[in-house]
Formats: sequence, structure tokens, C-alpha cells
Amino acid sequence: MSPIPKKPVRYHRFILSIWEERDDDGRRLTWRFGLQDVQMEGRVGFKNLEELMKYLQDWMEAFPP
Repeated sequence: MSPIPKKPVRYHRFILSIWEERDDDGRRLTWRFGLQDVQMEGRVGFKNLEELMKYLQDWMEAFPP
């Protein structure tokens, strides 16, 4: 009996950038996020964590296992 072949491991690389935006007085206004797609050489910016999470969820649904 032959062993059951395993599916190859799939992975994708992003570089996550996180920075804070401050007002003129130096007070932090908000965090911003950016994802750079290493394999596709694209970059996407996000105004908040919710936008980033929505993007990743949509991206994963577009490439199901």
C-alpha cells in the first residue's frame, strides 16, 4: 500500500509596516499599516487595523486551501 501524498505547504510572504501618525503637538493620532507583497512587489496601505484584517481575510478567501 502506498502512502497518502501530502499537499505541498503553501505560504505567502508579506512585509508588514506599522507607524504612528502624530499631530503638530506630537500627540499620537492613530496607527497606520502597510503590507508589501514580496512575491508580487505590490504595496497596500491601511488607515486602521480593521481595514488590514479585512484585506487579509479577503485575500485568504480568494486563495482557498
